[in-house]
Amino acid sequence: MSRYGYFRTFYMSFYSRDLYRDVAENWGAGVVLYLTLLLAISWLITMIVAHPLFRAGVSQFNQQITPQLPEVITIKKGIVTTPENRPYLIKDAKTQDVIAIIDTSGKYTSLEESHAALLITKDTYAHTSDSNYHKIEINTIPTNLNLMITRAQVQQFIPKFMDWMLAIAFPFLLIASLLYRLLQSIVYAIFGKIFAAISGQPLMYSTILKLAMVSITPAIVVCTVLQWAHFILPHIGLMYFALAMIYLIFAIRANRVDSR
Repeated sequence: MSRYGYFRTFYMSFYSRDLYRDVAENWGAGVVLYLTLLLAISWLITMIVAHPLFRAGVSQFNQQITPQLPEVITIKKGIVTTPENRPYLIKDAKTQDVIAIIDTSGKYTSLEESHAALLITKDTYAHTSDSNYHKIEINTIPTNLNLMITRAQVQQFIPKFMDWMLAIAFPFLLIASLLYRLLQSIVYAIFGKIFAAISGQPLMYSTILKLAMVSITPAIVVCTVLQWAHFILPHIGLMYFALAMIYLIFAIRANRVDSR
């Protein structure tokens, strides 16, 4: 049975040889649960830090982009109408580049000629994923679609949508990061096995894998703290790799017979 709880492991992973000996001897599949908990807390902190930035972006959108939209957009039986039968050019406030066009007049018929990323005509909508217009997707608005969107509704909807997006994104980000960290630990454990063999330590690969999954804790904690502080370092990925390797070697050496 493990002598140290998950929350103690968060900080003891930075210095404790006893912790890494306990991981090797007593931890089982629960190490995956530990890693999941660590990543969940990390993502929660990251999202709390990012939320004001998202809010600022939404506020900027509502101040600069939303006023350029038609007062109301009506779709009846798949046909779009606007208060004025003219092109509405949605521009980037900083560069003044046209980023989207809503045109029911027929003046703009393709993205190539408009140089926008989105074009809505009276019965179609087209968008591109690159600035060279190599991939343009054109779709016909369904004839059974009836909808009315006002500028005020857009202003109210976007902040709520962004909050929901963060909540919905959390489990997907957690699962994706967990899979990434598991794969990372598998690879790191190979390096650890090589080091153990060179240093004459008869540790099984499964034991080293557990150590690898815990020894990446300092890198994850440091990454979270730096994100919280909005601090960016050059070659940060290399630094995290080096930190993980240092702690993995520390964990393996902690399990030497003569170190007990």
